[in-house]
Amino acid sequence: MNAASSAKRIHSFGIDFFAVMSQTIHRGGPVLWVNEDAERYTNENCGHFVPQCVGNAVHTQSTSYQVLSQEIVDYFMAANDYPELPADLDEAAQACPGENFYKADTIAELAEKQGLDAAALEATVARYNELCDKGEDDDYDKEAEFLIPVKTGPFYIMRQDMAFWTSIGGIDANRKMEVITSKGDPIPGLYSAGTDSCNLYRETYTMSIPASCNANNCYSGRTAAKNAFETCVK
Repeated sequence: MNAASSAKRIHSFGIDFFAVMSQTIHRGGPVLWVNEDAERYTNENCGHFVPQCVGNAVHTQSTSYQVLSQEIVDYFMAANDYPELPADLDEAAQACPGENFYKADTIAELAEKQGLDAAALEATVARYNELCDKGEDDDYDKEAEFLIPVKTGPFYIMRQDMAFWTSIGGIDANRKMEVITSKGDPIPGLYSAGTDSCNLYRETYTMSIPASCNANNCYSGRTAAKNAFETCVK
């Protein structure tokens, strides 16, 4: 059966998910993401159209971390009118309740605190800065406006943990809204509608389409009732 998760979001474990800081820094864009091998693996602005794609990208890795420099902090402060960001970052790094949020003066020290290979992270940062200086992301095609370098300390690193606001799906159904088995065979007399069987979204809830979930609920309910009635008449 399909188990479709919808609103996948990223946060740092132990840090208030709904705090302004969390909602600012964990939405991708002008940050650097690396995996457990300290290698960059995606366009960090992948959620610009559908925010949940940020979670989809992070979910492809065993572990994901994001790196911030003073340049990136300055960008967030200006773009979000958020002068308190440095203080909030320092408070989180000092508390570090989930042992996943660190501050350092150098990239090597940052890697060591997070348990990553220092040389590998330094090489990744050097390559990323090269792309930022060029103004063109040859590796993952991130928009030039979000290519903010990682050159000036202090530097921050935090593990990106998955959060799920809700989940939809779980029951697979065909176009008649008949519940189907794992092999795709319909189960006679059994129908499912609404978000219980919302295969429309599967791994991503496309919030960019207004009322799409409600439209699916209305359509699937009508379709299920119509086909159930036709089956009974026959």
